[in-house]
Amino acid sequence: MRLDGKIALVTGGGSGIGKDISLRFAGVGSSVAVMDIDEETARATVDEIRKHFPEVEAVAIRCDVSIAEDVRKAVAAARDAFGCVNILVNNAGIRIIGSLADTSDADWERTIAINLSGIFHFCKHVVPEMTKQGRGKIVNIASIAGLSGFPNRVAYCASKGGVIGLTRALAMELAPKNINVNAIAPGIIETPMTTPYFQDPIIMQFINHATALGRWGDGMEIADAALYLSSDLSDYVTGITLPVDGGYLCGKK
Repeated sequence: MRLDGKIALVTGGGSGIGKDISLRFAGVGSSVAVMDIDEETARATVDEIRKHFPEVEAVAIRCDVSIAEDVRKAVAAARDAFGCVNILVNNAGIRIIGSLADTSDADWERTIAINLSGIFHFCKHVVPEMTKQGRGKIVNIASIAGLSGFPNRVAYCASKGGVIGLTRALAMELAPKNINVNAIAPGIIETPMTTPYFQDPIIMQFINHATALGRWGDGMEIADAALYLSSDLSDYVTGITLPVDGGYLCGKK
């Protein structure tokens, strides 16, 4: 699978899954606009792209996805840098762990603003750019938490369930514009966000037991799924949520 000549915009591209997606796309020929609220990490990802794939163009753009005006400016910056946007990967997200009683109004609103409203803002500003090109691919990073309940993650589960609903609605709306919209539902992936899990032997035992493959996932495995959904090989695929979870969901009763 190649993305030669494509322009990809990746949110949350400074670390974790977003960084892996940015590097994976660059490795198959796509120019990449790496967006992150932490501009330093975005620049570090761009530096790594330039080091390993010097033939590929990449830019770092600071953006708070929860602020609509930030998103508008970031999309305009990507368009100014590359001329167009062919692929949008909405990856930026947070997870706040706490019971319903412990989840503050601010925690709830921040989670929804970043995990769900951020995707809405980016789609709203990128879709006109894709419409000009006559086609486009949008990949939203959801979670198995949007497909299965998890305790002490009320805001996170709600936001990721919303991502899946938004993906389906946009897939129907944007199909006449030749824009494919899909989601990925990662399982337990080793990232900076999940580092504490991998330092707890009890949780590690649970992960190994709960997943059919008996292991946690790697960010590049999510990046490979994103590559498929962004490539020409997925032209007849839209509106799906693809679990990449090592078989966690198939074992749920």
